[in-house]
Amino acid sequence: MQKYNWKLKRSVNVFFYKIRGRTRLVKNLVLMIYYIRKVLPGTKKGADNVIRKAISKDNRFIYFANPKVATRSILSFLQTQDHGDLEIVEKPYTAIERECRDIDTFFTFSFVRNPWARTYSCWRDKISTHSKFCDVFILSRYRGLYPDMPFDAFVNWLDSEEGSDNYADRHWMSQAALLNRDQNGVALDFVGKVEHINSDFKVVLRHLELNDSVALIHKNSSHAQPEDYTSVYTEKTAQAVAKRYQKDIELFGYTFND
Repeated sequence: MQKYNWKLKRSVNVFFYKIRGRTRLVKNLVLMIYYIRKVLPGTKKGADNVIRKAISKDNRFIYFANPKVATRSILSFLQTQDHGDLEIVEKPYTAIERECRDIDTFFTFSFVRNPWARTYSCWRDKISTHSKFCDVFILSRYRGLYPDMPFDAFVNWLDSEEGSDNYADRHWMSQAALLNRDQNGVALDFVGKVEHINSDFKVVLRHLELNDSVALIHKNSSHAQPEDYTSVYTEKTAQAVAKRYQKDIELFGYTFND
């Protein structure tokens, strides 16, 4: 079999990739999967807000892996520093609390990204079929999403009830909600910015008592060479993203050109 992109390894995505030129058929099949998933037991749609976490009980830290924000690079680095204690889990923070009584003494950290850049990256990676096929498993959870959906239509959809944080996939859920320790209302100890990752990661290294001269190896070229997201926005779509992610913009201090 031809070697596909990593997201095409699942058989359903391989099938959709092969028929990607038949736009109407692909859209109808995605819609059919949506309705099938809607009626199946145990598939009630809700927010996908449980992100991966890297935990070290010996070194007393928890890293919250915010999707589309250098997660592969940071997880890879933490694994290189691991001496057998590191766990990478995908469970609610409340479950971790029950397993570790002194968790309040742990150093908790994550990174965030400019909401306009993150929205464009999400569309390009999960919705667009321009350079690789979209993620059918994500699209088929939501009515109104379809392969190769235009960027402005995706932005408008995000600002609808269907695209809100109440039902959001983790890749477009607001970062303020994702990094809220699963709605416990407890702030993280440190939140860096991916735009300043080389300097901000040194803060993490010092907290972990590691050599802060160690460079973080970028596993995603879009972080090593930032995307030019500004050219894809109109005034209308830029304002729509500002409305949708107002909490992120206010909490993390972003502007459109940051």
